[in-house]
Amino acid sequence: MRAMAGCGSALRGVAKMRGEAMRGEAMAHTLRCFSSTADKNSSSPRSSRISKFHALTVSQRLAALQEAGFVSQEALKALEGEGLELKQADQMIENVLGTFKVPMGVALNMIVNGRDYVVPMVLEEPSVVAAVSNVSRMARPEGFVAESDDPVMIGQMNVLNIEEGKLDGAASALRANFDKLTAMANELHPRLLQRGGGIRGMEVKRIVYDEPGEKAETNLVFNFFLDCRDAMGANIVNTTAEHLTEEVEKITGGKVGLRILSNLADRRLVRSSVKIPFDRLATKDMDGKAVAQGIAAQQQQQQQQQQQQQQQQQQQQQQQQQQQQQQQQQQQQQQQQQQLDEI
Repeated sequence: MRAMAGCGSALRGVAKMRGEAMRGEAMAHTLRCFSSTADKNSSSPRSSRISKFHALTVSQRLAALQEAGFVSQEALKALEGEGLELKQADQMIENVLGTFKVPMGVALNMIVNGRDYVVPMVLEEPSVVAAVSNVSRMARPEGFVAESDDPVMIGQMNVLNIEEGKLDGAASALRANFDKLTAMANELHPRLLQRGGGIRGMEVKRIVYDEPGEKAETNLVFNFFLDCRDAMGANIVNTTAEHLTEEVEKITGGKVGLRILSNLADRRLVRSSVKIPFDRLATKDMDGKAVAQGIAAQQQQQQQQQQQQQQQQQQQQQQQQQQQQQQQQQQQQQQQQQQLDEI
């Protein structure tokens, strides 16, 4: 079961690896130096399989990475520095009292798409780095296969205060102006366009808000999809949403409330896979096939839970649609009654 726990820790570690790798050009350069292409002048392949690395001192580890061609002299200076100075920190956020340091380690043995990597990981949780290194060792020499979507993030704008009978017209007006809104958004980020980014699409949805004890309300949600290239995207997306607010209100006749980067990043996914023979999963207490079956059983249980959640969400959506239809029917009946009363 330790192998199973190790695989679970490794998966969490891979998620943490995406962290905050691009926090400044200096650190970005440092992280790039951990790939197998760090020394472009050398034709010899680099291996991230460094024996007994964990038993070395910190200075010996840095020397070993430099000798293996994964770390340049410039990167060493950055790693040995004091990091963020208090004066710099005070200019970044409000009410600064100090800085907070977190350990930085490296996972070894990693091969992705045929290339060796030493993977920097900044975290405080023990055993994660070891677990990632261990699973990566099991995957050698074939390693992992990975692919990623384009870096498209979602900007979401809630359009409020539109009468029920005018929602369809407002939605149609937005769709008719997608080209204009796209041009406005792209004009805001000319350098992003030069790097191949920019708006990739837009959509309009009707959302029913039905809180207990309150009258149900239907609003429009306007989403735009922005390819933000190497950026995480929060600043670019939020700035774009603010820039489009006045025009969206003009088009719809409504009032834009929430306008912000969506936490849903389903258009910017990374997919990876690995094949590990049974014999590499074997432990002192369990053979490899039993370990693999345990991992598969755990994954199946997680999939069943996800399916149950999806079913619940579908049921909730159906209920919302039914409520919306009932409201429309009631409004139609009220309008018909008013017409009869006038007659």
